[in-house]
Amino acid sequence: MLYYMTWKRRAERLYRSRRDAALLLTRFKGELEGRGQRLVDYLLLPLSFEALIYSPVQDPRYEQVPSHLELELLAHLGRMGEKWPLSGTFELFNRSACFAELGKSGSDLVSYPLSQIIEEKLRLFTILDDEIA
Repeated sequence: MLYYMTWKRRAERLYRSRRDAALLLTRFKGELEGRGQRLVDYLLLPLSFEALIYSPVQDPRYEQVPSHLELELLAHLGRMGEKWPLSGTFELFNRSACFAELGKSGSDLVSYPLSQIIEEKLRLFTILDDEIA
C-alpha cells in the first residue's frame, strides 16, 4: 500500500468556523476520491492541515511515507488528543461523522490493527501530558 503525507501551513486562518472547516474537508476528500485516493487520518488546526492519504498508485504531489513510519505518523496526527473535533482521532474515539477512514472501524486501508493504532495514539497523549505537567 502507498501512503502519502500532505500538509499546509498558513499565516492566515484556513477556516473561520466549523462550517468552513467542514467545507474544506469535504472538498479535499472529494478531490482525493476523484483520483481514487482516500483520506486515512488528518489534523486540521486553524493555521495548518496535515493528512495521511492512501493511494493505489504513486502520486508525485505528495510526500511518500515509508512503511516503518506509518504508525508514528498516525500517532503524530493524534497529538491534539481525542477532544479536538477536526481530526481523525476525534472521529475514531467519538464516533462522529467521519471524513477519515481511520474512524470507520473495519477499514482495510490501515496497515495496523485498530487496537495498535489506538494504543499508539494514547501513548502519545500520555507523553504530551507528561511534558506539559
